[in-house]
Amino acid sequence: MARGYHLIGLQPGMGEWLRVDGRDAVLDSCRTRVFAPTEAESGERLLAGLDEVLDEGSWQAEPLVVVLPASEISFRRLEFPFGEPRKVLQALPFTLENELLGDLDELAYDHQIVQRPDGSAQVFVYLVPRALVAGITQRCQERGLPLLRITFSAYVLQLSRPAESPWHYQLYCGPDETFISFVHGGHLHTVKSLPVNLGQTFGGGLEPGDTSPAALGALLSAGGEPLQERLHAQLTGLCRTVNTFVRTHAMGRDCTLSLHGLFASALTWDAESASLAPAAPGQPLAQEHLCGVLEETLEQPQLLVAPRQINFFTGGAGLMSRMAQLKGPLIAMAVLLLLFVGLLGTDFYLRTARLNARLSQLDTQIRSRLARLVPGQPTPTTGLRMLQERVTREREEQQAAARFLNYHYDTLRLLEGLSLGMKEFPDLTLDSLTVTADRISLAGTTPSYNASESFKNRLDEFIKLPVKQPKISHQRTGQNIRFLISLERGAP
Repeated sequence: MARGYHLIGLQPGMGEWLRVDGRDAVLDSCRTRVFAPTEAESGERLLAGLDEVLDEGSWQAEPLVVVLPASEISFRRLEFPFGEPRKVLQALPFTLENELLGDLDELAYDHQIVQRPDGSAQVFVYLVPRALVAGITQRCQERGLPLLRITFSAYVLQLSRPAESPWHYQLYCGPDETFISFVHGGHLHTVKSLPVNLGQTFGGGLEPGDTSPAALGALLSAGGEPLQERLHAQLTGLCRTVNTFVRTHAMGRDCTLSLHGLFASALTWDAESASLAPAAPGQPLAQEHLCGVLEETLEQPQLLVAPRQINFFTGGAGLMSRMAQLKGPLIAMAVLLLLFVGLLGTDFYLRTARLNARLSQLDTQIRSRLARLVPGQPTPTTGLRMLQERVTREREEQQAAARFLNYHYDTLRLLEGLSLGMKEFPDLTLDSLTVTADRISLAGTTPSYNASESFKNRLDEFIKLPVKQPKISHQRTGQNIRFLISLERGAP
């Protein structure tokens, strides 16, 4: 791995970056920038902010780590009766499909496995939009920056600041990002992004050229009591949300909470009552360098480039790059194995080339003799090719007929049955129907759980196809309930 590398932290309205030389962060290169306000979607705002950071910074062709905000991350906790990593990796996509309402192909994900003594496992899965990962990858490739990892802020905080107790909560309060995470057993169990933007308290006084904590503190002092009271009111609402979160997850257990970020000094945690409260107005801002979560990594920045971490960038390294990470005798063994395979491949190629040359020579001699004995007739090779083409055409026609009988005709019966069955459920709206060779999925909305459950229980009357027991999942969205029904083809 190269000696130096770059770190970029992205937030909805702010970006920060620094270069690390070996084990030491070059503090003079720590920069932050406030992005121009925009009404674009969150993913598009982050990509536009990454463009601004890459255009402004001075970049060398060194590995790059990009840290996304916790608001872009979704989280799933899964249970498996087995704990072997290979089996978990094989079963993980199918289990996630039943947990998600959307398409798994639109998400990039990574996971952590916690094995239990009885052989089962608990798996924590972190997901992020695949379009965001693809946009970051494309921008790094266009600028010739080798992308090493795409991770997220809550994981970086947990990695840089180990938990203080078995039940530990980490609250991060920055000017543009606020989240709370639950850490247990050395693993990140839960992350909740809080819809609190403390940077808006400054009322647009942030300038792209000077966004240091000292400048924010000066703005806070210049604003006087009205600005400090407005900040205190926001922190009071934040404390109510955090206290509810801790009580819900701790359930009476002894727990600890650590405060991080630019506004950590404006909050106080009472360990005896396990409650958070805002400090008295007028507290100075404590941090000195960056405004985002990268501030927490300045003591040990090499943690973000260590192997075996959460990483949404699936491009991976090439064979030689992976071999360079091996140590000691493993390098020699890998090199010897590579040379041995190369020699075998070269010998096989030479033998095959000589055999093909001899076969070509014999084929030419046979063609010339047959042309003299039977002039004007097709050669055996031509006749064989014509016969093979005819067999291929007949096989394709048979396959097309079988597909219609076994799949398309079934689809027509399915649509006919559903159209008749939906008339009995006027409160149920079907938004999408996905039919594949081995699965049928129906998604829609309804104001009542009973309507979707009744519809699921009567599907065998409407579909009239050999399917297994249907599975249904619900998610409340506003006043309605979104449902997803999945059926596997086969014997019921």
